Amino acid sequence: MNEKQNTPKQSNVEWVRCYYDAFNRRDWEWIAAMLAPEVEWFHAARDERVRGIAAVTASFRSMLEGVPGAQIEARAIHDAGLIVVAECGIRHAARKSVPPLTRPPSTRPPPVQPPTFCEILELRGGRCIRGTTYADSVRLLMDISQAAA
Repeated sequence: MNEKQNTPKQSNVEWVRCYYDAFNRRDWEWIAAMLAPEVEWFHAARDERVRGIAAVTASFRSMLEGVPGAQIEARAIHDAGLIVVAECGIRHAARKSVPPLTRPPSTRPPPVQPPTFCEILELRGGRCIRGTTYADSVRLLMDISQAAA
């Protein structure tokens, strides 16, 4: 009797991490492979809806064209089955060397950075068929400009 070998399926959380990793590498071919041919993306802040792999990846590229160093940081990923919600921010460039502390470090946890934007992704068959980006556009622009500096 031939038994099919089961391969572990990638979780939605792993898919989202892989997606943002490809985004941060600006690997547009990888991003395109993660999108379904009929993908539709809605950018709420710009009231813009794009359809199809080429249009969606072109939209992503145009957003980051002027800021090649900006990196997306997924701060929280919420898996709800076919729908995944990612709370994201822009990772800032590393600061220059900091002088040594003159007093003991605080025991308080660092402040939590609120998300700059949120994306809702609908996944089917390992590909995104629909995405929506909700952003505080002013904060997003400020975060991107700081990351580029």
